[in-house]
Amino acid sequence: MGERFKVEILGNRTVVMMDSIAYAEESDVGHIVVAGSHGGRSSGRFAIKFPLAACFLNDAGVGKENAGIASLTMLDDLGRCGATYDSQSARIGDCRDAWEHGVISHVNPHAAQLGFAPGEPVADAIRRVFGTVEQQRQTSNGNKLRVTIPGGRQVVLMDSTAYADPSDAGHLVVAGSHGGLAGKYGGEVRVAGIFLNDAGGGKNRAGISSLAVFDGIGVPAAAYSHHSARIGDAQDAWDNGVISFVNETAAVLGFVAGEPVQAAIRRVFGGASA
Repeated sequence: MGERFKVEILGNRTVVMMDSIAYAEESDVGHIVVAGSHGGRSSGRFAIKFPLAACFLNDAGVGKENAGIASLTMLDDLGRCGATYDSQSARIGDCRDAWEHGVISHVNPHAAQLGFAPGEPVADAIRRVFGTVEQQRQTSNGNKLRVTIPGGRQVVLMDSTAYADPSDAGHLVVAGSHGGLAGKYGGEVRVAGIFLNDAGGGKNRAGISSLAVFDGIGVPAAAYSHHSARIGDAQDAWDNGVISFVNETAAVLGFVAGEPVQAAIRRVFGGASA
């Protein structure tokens, strides 16, 4: 069996990856599916089996009588969002490649109404259409947003580490807080890794002083540049943060300064290629 995993949570929807649309199941109802299957009629039968929020398939080069995108009409007839990505942008049968490199080639009318259009990367388009409003609403009031990366690891986004609690144990944390204090994560709640704002370093490098504390307890920790992401804004850190400092524990795992926070986490903990 090919891969099936959850890659992100956008508001109340999950982005579910699967190498074949035949792996769709009842738990996917109301969620977003990115599959490695072709967009033909046989795939369409699986795509319409459950009411998905959106379905993305490989256009298989489109081919004779537009067979490679026939599922889009099937989905549209039921009032559902459907799109295909270019077979030249991502390997057919490889959902991971579709998420990381797929570029939308065709959309049905319902997808177009939502704002999807050819030429935009699949992941960027899904985040723009389904993610922006819900994510900002959840983080702006201090609530947590949990993102699941390939392999099942959870990344907890929070604007402040003041929201730390025992449910974070064993997960990765990306916070909008400065890196001067370890807080509960320095001992009370053991996490798999933590990323904080470097706050410009500051006097005696106070803005990253907690990195040494995390080294002392064997937790990989890194700071991202205050020029790359707004302090106090975890979503901006996840979307745009660039690592500026790493502790020794993080360095051993392969984290380096200069790499985007999200890309680095996916590479080290999610098995994604660099």
